[in-house]
Amino acid sequence: MIQLVHATKVFNAESSSAVVALNELNLAIPEGQFMVVVGANGSGKSTLLNLLAGSMFVDTGRILIDGKDVTTMKDYQRSTFISRIYQNPITGTAPDLSILDNFRIASLRTSKKQLRIGIDDAFRKKVADKISVLQMGLENKLDVAMGILSGGQRQALTLLMSVMDSSKVLLLDEPTAALDPKSALKVMELTQQLVSEYKLTAVLITHEIKFAHSYGNRIIQLAEGRIKRDLNNSEKKALSIQELFEWFI
Repeated sequence: MIQLVHATKVFNAESSSAVVALNELNLAIPEGQFMVVVGANGSGKSTLLNLLAGSMFVDTGRILIDGKDVTTMKDYQRSTFISRIYQNPITGTAPDLSILDNFRIASLRTSKKQLRIGIDDAFRKKVADKISVLQMGLENKLDVAMGILSGGQRQALTLLMSVMDSSKVLLLDEPTAALDPKSALKVMELTQQLVSEYKLTAVLITHEIKFAHSYGNRIIQLAEGRIKRDLNNSEKKALSIQELFEWFI
């Protein structure tokens, strides 16, 4: 369970150009829920994700995850149980390292820092088997540098890397924005599969109306740092794409 309690974040608070990004936001996300967040630019979507990840802190209010107060916990500490996928496929990986090396780093992310055995045949096979589900042929290119892959390939691999450890929460910050339509669909299908298979609690920010409509089991609309609409799974399923589109008119 993720909880935001009276969470407020204000930028440039001491100036005449102060911007209230989140305004006394109360939000509860049950364990295993796949929540989609939509809203116009400046509505507070990215701020919400940054606060959950720990890359910025609330000015007032609290954030709790599984009953633990993480309000002042830094991002590198939260990364032991939170994975994040960024809009730019380049972010979140080591481009000069191989696919295999990137997966090894991801597999150790939640572990205590100590000397460990490096990559062996068993780990190579584990990664190859995991990557083979993509049907991209990348399981035969494990020693290729991550940086030379296409955006779609890299984003798909980043998703798989997010479940190489014991993460419980998956944050997705417009993960398809930089991808072509075919790659974007592949990434969203993979996201849905992983969230279900690993029973992750997921929060997806997207401007893609069709994806907001098709994926997740809850949708909220933010406006001026507050929740304007909040639909559960059955309400979301009953919502048409046209009705969702009209939220932004």
